[in-house]
Amino acid sequence: MAIGHEAFTHMEGHKRFVQIDHNDLFPYLLVNIGSGVSMIKVDGDGKFQRVSGTNVGGGTYWGLGRLLTKCKSFDELLELSQGGDNRTIDMLVGDIYGGMHYSKVRLFQNHV
Repeated sequence: MAIGHEAFTHMEGHKRFVQIDHNDLFPYLLVNIGSGVSMIKVDGDGKFQRVSGTNVGGGTYWGLGRLLTKCKSFDELLELSQGGDNRTIDMLVGDIYGGMHYSKVRLFQNHV
């Protein structure tokens, strides 16, 4: 028997609860987000393996965000991040090759 409101999707700011059919449950990915992130692939009862994760999660993001900004809430920090451009701080392939055109080094830039 499924517990109501135990699984949901979250897209474009809207949460939608989904019903779980326990006869068609596996495989699934269990993701735990806190001060770190763990991703566990569950193949059946007692059959699981950690497939990925990081020690940087929501708690670390919020702590650093509070120190670096004047944000008073996690939601305010997320909203502020929507206006950012990671290309101004992340090292890109173009930075490594000195702005050389990607085709000259046999790389092609993806446009998102």
